[in-house]
Amino acid sequence: MNYEAFLQCILDTLEERLPEGVTCKYKRVTKNNGVELDSVMIIKKDCNISPTIYLEGFWNRYLAGRNIEDIIQDILAAYGDNALAEDFDLSLFTDFEKVKNRIVYKVINYEKNKELLKGVPHYRYLDLAVVFYCLVEDMSNATILIHKSHAELWNVSEKDLLEVAAVNTPKLLKYKFSNIFSYLSSYNFPGLPEEEARDLVPMYVLSNNTGIYGAGCVLYKGLLHKLGERLENDFYVFPSSIHEVIVMPDIKGCDGEYFRMMVKEINANEVKEEEVLSDSVYFYSRERDNLEMLK
Repeated sequence: MNYEAFLQCILDTLEERLPEGVTCKYKRVTKNNGVELDSVMIIKKDCNISPTIYLEGFWNRYLAGRNIEDIIQDILAAYGDNALAEDFDLSLFTDFEKVKNRIVYKVINYEKNKELLKGVPHYRYLDLAVVFYCLVEDMSNATILIHKSHAELWNVSEKDLLEVAAVNTPKLLKYKFSNIFSYLSSYNFPGLPEEEARDLVPMYVLSNNTGIYGAGCVLYKGLLHKLGERLENDFYVFPSSIHEVIVMPDIKGCDGEYFRMMVKEINANEVKEEEVLSDSVYFYSRERDNLEMLK
């Protein structure tokens, strides 16, 4: 079965299995970096918001040998985990006073998202763009990207959004900073060194407590200064993805050009296209208290 036949099979089978009052709809979604993904929306008649379930991962499971019946069950389980039991109160998103305490920021690549940024309030930061989104209360990992139409409805400026997001983001999405091996062990990576040996490798992961859009932690007020004090050194920041960055203390003999080549190769071969943050390497100077791109 080719990919197009797989998509049609999934849609047809879902239509047969869904209970009365629930339908499904195919949707092509433009994600970060202009990447387009196929998805299915399962729509409940009496609910005004529906989760979007992306199908690429299920196609990969099919290629790996999982049968269609199991994949359908996986999709229905994903829907069950993310569906709302009742209508979402849309007034929460039309009244700025109701929503402002849930507005946070994330960082994305500026050049790769120029088309998106035409309709989105943002700030330029190095080769990145700071954009704003709303955390949807009581929905796990559900977010709504803030567009210029929202800002106009609320009668707020980009400065207003930045002010509330600068307060909310560190508070709602607390930073996590850990040795890279401790971080990888939480994902059950095999072959990691023993606990006592991990601190001998001075590489760290900086993200937030959800692991989603955690690269934005580099903007938390005073955080890079705090990390510099902890490491007792200046440090490099490698953009692992939109979800986290790698921090490495400045060590004599470090080669910036090699680092740039390394980041570019990893982005090309190991990171999902829609999760790539940048091919640049950044350097934090404690003396200047400043993060800059390596030239």
